[in-house]
Amino acid sequence: MTLWEDRKAFVYQVEYQCDGFLEKNKDTVNEEQINVLKTSKFHLLVMLLEEHENNTDTASSSSKMSRRAQTSKVHKKTVGLQSLTMLMDTLNATTPHYVRCIKPNDLKAPFTLEPMRTVQQLRSCGVLETIRISAAGFPSRWTYLEFFNRYRVLVKRKDVQPDCIQTCKTTLEKLIKDKDKYQFGKSKIFFRAGQVAYLESLRSDTLRRACVRVQKTLRCWLARKKHYRRALAGVVLLQSCVRRLGARRELKRLRVEARSVEHYKKLHGGMENKIIQLQRRLDQQVGPYIIFMCVRYADHLNDEERVSTLLNSTIITIKGVIKRRGHDFDTVSFWLANTCRFLHCLRQYSGDEDFTKHNTPRQNEHCLANFELSGYQQVFGDLVIQIYQQLVKCAQEDLLPLIAAGMLEHETQQGVLGSMPTGQRKRGTSAADEEAAITLETILQRLGQFHGAMGQHGMDPELVRQALRQLFHFICAVTLNHLLLRKDMCSWGKGLQLRYKVWQLEEWLVEKELAECGAKESLDPLIQAAQLLQINKKTPADAQAIVAMCTALTAPQ
Repeated sequence: MTLWEDRKAFVYQVEYQCDGFLEKNKDTVNEEQINVLKTSKFHLLVMLLEEHENNTDTASSSSKMSRRAQTSKVHKKTVGLQSLTMLMDTLNATTPHYVRCIKPNDLKAPFTLEPMRTVQQLRSCGVLETIRISAAGFPSRWTYLEFFNRYRVLVKRKDVQPDCIQTCKTTLEKLIKDKDKYQFGKSKIFFRAGQVAYLESLRSDTLRRACVRVQKTLRCWLARKKHYRRALAGVVLLQSCVRRLGARRELKRLRVEARSVEHYKKLHGGMENKIIQLQRRLDQQVGPYIIFMCVRYADHLNDEERVSTLLNSTIITIKGVIKRRGHDFDTVSFWLANTCRFLHCLRQYSGDEDFTKHNTPRQNEHCLANFELSGYQQVFGDLVIQIYQQLVKCAQEDLLPLIAAGMLEHETQQGVLGSMPTGQRKRGTSAADEEAAITLETILQRLGQFHGAMGQHGMDPELVRQALRQLFHFICAVTLNHLLLRKDMCSWGKGLQLRYKVWQLEEWLVEKELAECGAKESLDPLIQAAQLLQINKKTPADAQAIVAMCTALTAPQ
């Protein structure tokens, strides 16, 4: 017999089949539990179990198949409980979402939706009723920390408090005016339907405004930078145009002047160059005199602090320039000349007797009246020595790679040795290589540049002579060391070439009017080494001649 029961679920009638309901939902007891109960000391319980067992044997004296089915059922029941437990653990560890499948039509046709049928299913399944119940309550729930982390962009800096809960309450009261739309719990905040969406809208708008502000600031900076570049380019263009116009006018004026003084240039050929050199030397010498005039003015005001500041700044500036550009011979010689001039001014007008005794009465009137600068004289004297050593070092570093090649390795082809035939040139040597080779002429040109730079800057003649004396000594020492260390250079022909090159260095000194500066004497060891390579070295008489001749060389040399 099949039993049917009608139940009204929400809106429509639903039929339930009751046949076998009790048998399907009967709860069986585990056999091990029954055995434990049988051992109980409670007599009534034991009696009930025996009676139940007798009834069971009478009612179900069936075959072993039914027992196997019952055992299988108990086993399946146990497996079902385990699966259910695992399912609940999984659900508790995740965030479940409600999903309900709705048939769009009864024919299961694609792309066909029957609105009435869909609404009936939603009502029958209780979805609409669930939504109504959820809307009537507080479906959305957030912990205070989750709410603060999510909507902290809506919190103003002044509303942030040490207590996270109080901060969330203050913020939410300002964002949602209707207090019926939310409730505060001990650990969570409860929202009615639609409030979370409203907060998300506020959050999105705030983030959008922040992004727009960042973009606005960045674009403003880029636009200003672009405008600055355009303005700078325009200013440079304008300056170039103005300077070009001024240069054209100056060129026209110079052309007119050139036409008017052209015949004077023919009469006085070298006068113009001399005037230019004199003007350049005058411009270079004005610097130290201007600084000393400032010192005299501070002495007139009796301002010790100004004098000290001026002199210390000058010293620091000169040291900084020498440190940065100490490899440039022209720069070092310029500052050496001007520092010497300033030191001479200090000694001449600051009480140094070796200088003041040569002053005229009018010059003595300009001596410093309030300060005695002997301490600064010592400081500037040490600075001059430091700059001079840097000057010599710079020149030696420039000459070092040229000396061995120009004095020893390059073979002289003209002069006292005559021209070397083309067939006797070294194999693989071309005319271009000979032009690019380092010769004695290269060394002389470099010495000429050094001498010209020192003379152009008006350096003290004694300093010029001393610097050249050290450079010639350096050339002699480097050449002699290479000669002693290289056996292939110790030959009669090399001695003859070396003597000829030393003679050219001496001629250069005579040409520059420096024959009496002592540089020529520094070449004596090199001259004696060249002679030693050319004389006989066989008899004791030859040995005596060598000892008498090589006075500038030591016995090991």
